[in-house]
Amino acid sequence: MLFTSVSFSHHFAIITKIKAWDARIFYLQSAVNFWSLAVLEHHIENNLYGKEGKLPNNFSGTYLKVYGLGFKSIQG
Repeated sequence: MLFTSVSFSHHFAIITKIKAWDARIFYLQSAVNFWSLAVLEHHIENNLYGKEGKLPNNFSGTYLKVYGLGFKSIQG
């Protein structure tokens, strides 16, 4: 179970520092991957949740043109 997979200290850090439920779940699910409390706090302070998946890239413009695929066909 996800809830019991991390320590009380992890839960306390998430509850006291994160207000949005979806962000809390994100950090809880991520902390299960053997994040120490220090690593969890570092990611919270650096807003990993807010930055996840937002790196600039040209994937859709380059890859899809090269292989002639539409985005929907990649997703299934």
